[in-house]
Amino acid sequence: MVVHRHPGLAGFVLQAGQLLSTKPLTVLGSHMTHVGIYVADGMMVDATLGRPIGEVSVWNYCQTRSVQVRRIVDPAITPAQIADIAFKARAHVGEPYSTLALIASKLWPRTKPQRKSLYCSTFVGLVVADATGVDLSSSPDHQPLYPATLGMHPDLTDVLVEWRSL
Repeated sequence: MVVHRHPGLAGFVLQAGQLLSTKPLTVLGSHMTHVGIYVADGMMVDATLGRPIGEVSVWNYCQTRSVQVRRIVDPAITPAQIADIAFKARAHVGEPYSTLALIASKLWPRTKPQRKSLYCSTFVGLVVADATGVDLSSSPDHQPLYPATLGMHPDLTDVLVEWRSL
């Protein structure tokens, strides 16, 4: 999973909303405003406001944004399940981004991801659950799933990666 700060008005609004959350993890990670799934060869799949779910270059993101890479720490997850995350993420390419679901998640904060109402963090949550059985929104502290919540989630750990050469 790739977590980063999304520039522009959408990123600012999401960051402000996360800062106003009653969930400590969401407030703590509020500087993180977008997530996607790394699928291989420098590519990630993400759900971005105004576009369908698509495959994009991580390199393009790390040119102008701070990027954090995280992965599931559950030792029971097999390498085949990890590979299945990328496969299942790619299966969503072309599906619409759901602005309504994002708004609803602020109005009803105990919202769990819905299969036909995806925005960046619910997309990641559903793909991870489908591939591994790990429900990243199982705790009320992790509902709704936001980039900040995933950026600070205890079931995920940081992966040290340098994307650019100096």
